[in-house]
This record gives sequence, structure tokens and C-alpha cells, in this order.
Amino acid sequence: MLWVRISCFHPIDTRGMDDWTRSEKIEMLKELVGHIDISLIVSSKLRQELDKREIPPINKYNSVLPIHWFIIDDIMVKRTRKNKPYLLLSILGENGEKKRMFCWGLKDSHQIKLRANRVCIAKVENGDFGFSTRTWDIRMID
Repeated sequence: MLWVRISCFHPIDTRGMDDWTRSEKIEMLKELVGHIDISLIVSSKLRQELDKREIPPINKYNSVLPIHWFIIDDIMVKRTRKNKPYLLLSILGENGEKKRMFCWGLKDSHQIKLRANRVCIAKVENGDFGFSTRTWDIRMID
């Protein structure tokens, strides 16, 4: 048996090509590595501002402090037993650990203004089933 080595790698001239967008980098990291570098989403300037305003990340939940920040990883529209819509959010804190959050008070699934891979702040409660907030208590900040 004869083995022939064939080189399939040809350098590509990338001069003049744009860099990947932030969202493309994040999606590739999720797909290839399984998690993301939080610093791609939360800039040091934003982090300093959150610290200055004493807004902790969701992974450092404190019931005394009502507002926390987190990153939305995934958004699913669900329905209650009474057929009322709500959002089930997959969220990340500063440590990258995934948690779930229920977002109540959704009037219509077409009114969803939240986006994945965005930093949000919200008035958060922690109950028996996990974190929860209401649609009027959550804001994207980046």
C-alpha cells in the first residue's frame, strides 16, 4: 500500500476582509467550545459601571439587593396551564454558569424585545422554582 501526502491547506489572503462580528464570535464559541467568554459580552467599562452602582451578577444573588445583572443565553416562549404566555430565559452570571429565569407578565409573544447574548438588569426574585422577574422589570443595557 502506498501512502501519498497531499497538502490541502492553501493560505487565504485575508487583507481587506472584515473581522467577525461580536455575535458571530459568540455563536462560534458556543458551538465549538460549549461556553462563551463573558468578557466578549460584558466590557470592562460596563462591568465597572455595574460595580459602581452596586448591581451584583445573578450568580451572587442577594435578596437584600433587588436588581441584578445577567446575560441572556436563550429565550423560549412558554405557556402556563391557563394558556398565558411567559418567557423561560436561560441566563449566565459572571462565572458563566447557566441558570433559568421565568419572566412573567408577557401580554403577547410579539412584544418580546429581549435578545440572546445581551446584558440585562432586572428586579429579580428567587423562589422554589428558580429566579423570576416580570417583563416590565427587565432591561437590556448594552
